[in-house]
Amino acid sequence: MLQLGTLHYVYPGANGTRFDHSLGVYHLAGKVVKFLKEHQPELNISEEDCLCVELAGLCHDLGHGPFSNFFEKLLVPALNPNNGRRWKHTDTSLQILDLIYKTDEHK
Repeated sequence: MLQLGTLHYVYPGANGTRFDHSLGVYHLAGKVVKFLKEHQPELNISEEDCLCVELAGLCHDLGHGPFSNFFEKLLVPALNPNNGRRWKHTDTSLQILDLIYKTDEHK
């Protein structure tokens, strides 16, 4: 699923999938937190903190549905008129991570 819509029509070599977007956010989030760790030691940022920030960047869009914004803005409210306007992909992302964690506990 394309994160950036028709980007590849304007820039034929561009790759704008949700996977590429999440990898990019993971990478940039890691660079930022490591920069802060190095240049602001008073923040006491640990390696574990760095890993958590990277993982948050990687997983931040897990809850997006198919067709992304179309799904969220049009389809969800149409399928669930009472609660559809309050649905947020970030809440679904957390639910997915909780489910993965709980499933892993039982192994």
